[in-house]
Amino acid sequence: MSKSLLFILNPKSGQGQVLPALGDVIDIMVKAGFEVRVYTTQCRGDATRIVIEEGERYDRIVCSGGDGTLGEVVKGIVEGKVNRPVGYIPAGTTNDFARSLGLPFEDPLLAASVAVGENYMDCDAAEFCGEIFLYAAAFGLFSAASYATPQPLKNIFGHLAYVLEGSKELYDVPDYTLGDVKIQGEYEIVKELNALNVIENIAEGINGIREDLKNINPLDGSVTESAEAVGESVRKASENILKTTSETVEVDDRKDESANYSLLGKYILGMATNSSSIGGISGITGNGIDLCDGMLEMTLIKRPDNVFETHQIIMALNSVGPSTNFDSPLVRRIKLKEVSMEFTEPVPFTLDGEYGGEHKTVTIKTLPAAFKIFVEHKG
Repeated sequence: MSKSLLFILNPKSGQGQVLPALGDVIDIMVKAGFEVRVYTTQCRGDATRIVIEEGERYDRIVCSGGDGTLGEVVKGIVEGKVNRPVGYIPAGTTNDFARSLGLPFEDPLLAASVAVGENYMDCDAAEFCGEIFLYAAAFGLFSAASYATPQPLKNIFGHLAYVLEGSKELYDVPDYTLGDVKIQGEYEIVKELNALNVIENIAEGINGIREDLKNINPLDGSVTESAEAVGESVRKASENILKTTSETVEVDDRKDESANYSLLGKYILGMATNSSSIGGISGITGNGIDLCDGMLEMTLIKRPDNVFETHQIIMALNSVGPSTNFDSPLVRRIKLKEVSMEFTEPVPFTLDGEYGGEHKTVTIKTLPAAFKIFVEHKG
């Protein structure tokens, strides 16, 4: 007995790279044993509507478009309580979420094969003031660029278009003041080590080795014992040096309310994310991102006071990568389940790259294991 598949297609996403291969994409679905219904979205929010109204009639839902299209499908699954796994054929401008999932975003046929496969994983979604979003809620620098950048420019230049549009703001950087922050549930403060921390860790290790070497006396038979001590010091020194990657400090907010207040201040960029890539830039949200850990990564970049601090932020944003840490005290990062923020004035937000309205008070929380998505390799 054949299975049924609802294929939701956004024909206007990206450069329309799926359209020339559409016949082959559908052929892959049919050969996998599916009866396919193709639905082309007509307007914003249409994918959400069709999932809520018809999603339960099908064995599987596959969508093709940008991350915004996938976000609409996920919103329909969550709001409509549609218990169906999702396949995703990326065809957007930056394909941030596809990158995070490790999906092939340059080969629609390979992506289609993954979408009709058997490997899937649970994935978190999130909620912003009651609105479901997929992977990013942001304000400030570069976030406004995502909805200010014309679609044709996005299609032609990809994530470079976001950078070009956002870089204009560097000459007149607006800042937004966080007047109150409340974190609910468990969270982790991510402390990034800068060059001074690295030097201190190495020096501490070397001093420990030096002290142990003083105790070696071959005449009194303590060589073996002292050598073991030196070995232990070398191990500890190595651990200290390895700390240069990133330290995570677990904090219980019921015991340490100061963490909330330490986040107050002026920021030119803030984002709560569940993705390892934003605007096509991998690693900007930190290292070791887990899409189903029930946590969001919040990144806040403080208002710079002078040209040197501005340059430091630019260097930090340009030097990020899978194994790179921000080397700037102006960047704050925290993993959390839920946060409420109050600004001193209304602030424009984006949700998955789309305009999310202006808000003075916001609540953002994760929705653990909200949906299942097919991936190339089961995690």
